[in-house]
This record gives sequence, C-alpha cells and structure tokens, in this order.
Amino acid sequence: MTPIHSVLDTQAAARPEATALVDHDGRRISFADLDAAVAEMAAALAARGLGPGDRLLILSENAAAMIGLVLAASRLGAVAVPVNARMTGPELDRIRAHADPRLTAFLTNVSPAAAEHAARLGAEAWPTPLGALALAATPPAD
Repeated sequence: MTPIHSVLDTQAAARPEATALVDHDGRRISFADLDAAVAEMAAALAARGLGPGDRLLILSENAAAMIGLVLAASRLGAVAVPVNARMTGPELDRIRAHADPRLTAFLTNVSPAAAEHAARLGAEAWPTPLGALALAATPPAD
C-alpha cells in the first residue's frame, strides 16, 4: 500500500512552487512549504512519542493544519483519526477512550469548539507553520 504522504513527497520534488493547498483564510501553500511544515510537525509529534502504529486523534474543521497533521502522522507510520471538533465533551471522551490515541491534536486556530475541548483536556499550545494548534497526551490506562 502506498502511504498518503508519498503523494506530497512526489509533488514537492516535481513541482515545489505549485499550490498544494488553499487554507481556510485564502492563503496559498506551495508543495515545498507544505513539505517543510509536515517535516516540522512530524518531528514535533515524534518528539512527543508518536510512532508507528500509534493513533493521532485530530479535532478539526477544514484547514490546512488538518492536512499537515494527517501527512505528518503518515510519515511516522502512525494513524490519523480525524473527528469533528463540534462534538460534545462526552461524545469526544467516548471516541478518545475507544481510539486510545497516543496524542490528540486540536485545531484551535480555526475552531472555537476545538479550543474549548483543548482547554477542558489540558492541552498545551503548539505553534506550527500551518497555524496555532494544541496537543494533549492520552494518560496511560491503569
């Protein structure tokens, strides 16, 4: 199976200055810039313990940072689990318990609901090249 990040790798090498994404605010992001952002995000996620087979829960609305997180997880061999940031606290808690993610990322730059969940779960602010996010580790099960 071809991992999804290989599409970015191919396009960043072939057409680095071409537009890869248009973000929610209209900002255009080239393949080269997306590739650099994904590399930085993957390194930060790896430093926080995300690795092959782990799950990264992503509370999101439509934004470039979500794509960056999916690609960063793929580069690490981890599985991205995107969920709607507009869920209630109990709904999110059930999904987190079932998915058992190593980390949960919140797209606080585009979603007030994600910011509320991040605050409730004690997530730490995480500035990225694709916007301000927050990260929370999942406590180990007893």
